[in-house]
Amino acid sequence: MSTNEAQNLDIVERFYRHFSEGALDSLGDLLADDIVYHFHPSDEIPFSGSRTDKSSFMAFLAEVDEHLLVERFEPQEFSVAGDKVFVKGHETAKVRKTGKHFESDWFFVFSVANQRIQSIRDYSDTHVIAKAFAE
Repeated sequence: MSTNEAQNLDIVERFYRHFSEGALDSLGDLLADDIVYHFHPSDEIPFSGSRTDKSSFMAFLAEVDEHLLVERFEPQEFSVAGDKVFVKGHETAKVRKTGKHFESDWFFVFSVANQRIQSIRDYSDTHVIAKAFAE
């Protein structure tokens, strides 16, 4: 692993650490101002869709918290290739409005440049999540 790849991995690992600790200000410091976040759109999931800057991504995190009680959000495997960091993980959560639980594996692809996260592609199982939102 190159020095640059090691730095990129460290940034993404810190992202998850700050997220799990609820340290959103510290998490925000790792993001580029023009970060692009993509979560596949779904009519059933109120927070789905893309975000195109740091403030909208931070608002997305608050929106997720508004709708979900995340019981477990665990990155399990990390892999690095150049400016990309790939993370496989697992989550369990409850939709606050319906009281329904879901459990799902997920896969994120981070792009890192200039010591900041430039983009995140979230490949969560939107079908499982949408079912938990259905009343």
